[in-house]
Amino acid sequence: METFFTIHNLTTLGMLTLLQAVLGFDNLLYISIESQRAPVEKQAMVRRLGIGIAVILRIILLFVLMKVISYFKDPVFSLHIKDIIPMSKATFYFVISVLVLTDFVQSRYQKKLTKMKKLNIKS
Repeated sequence: METFFTIHNLTTLGMLTLLQAVLGFDNLLYISIESQRAPVEKQAMVRRLGIGIAVILRIILLFVLMKVISYFKDPVFSLHIKDIIPMSKATFYFVISVLVLTDFVQSRYQKKLTKMKKLNIKS
């Protein structure tokens, strides 16, 4: 229980509470502006319905995010210093091969264009 009340956790809780308050105010503002499109007698019902849907969706999103976070408790991959050198070599060879291939294709295309220009000038 004492690990819940650390400075880091309380700061995080405060920031999340502030974020929820700002987003909640944003939802209220948007819903109140959009409810003005409804007939006057139904505006209060539209506001209550919109706020209710926003709260329900936020709670559902919270549970979905908790489930998604549980999937990422274990690292997807790990990177060690000894793995960087082979990866950099492979990346270097890949980039060089792509550059060589694009140069080859461009030179063939340039030769074709030059040949076609010569034929068009003569005719």
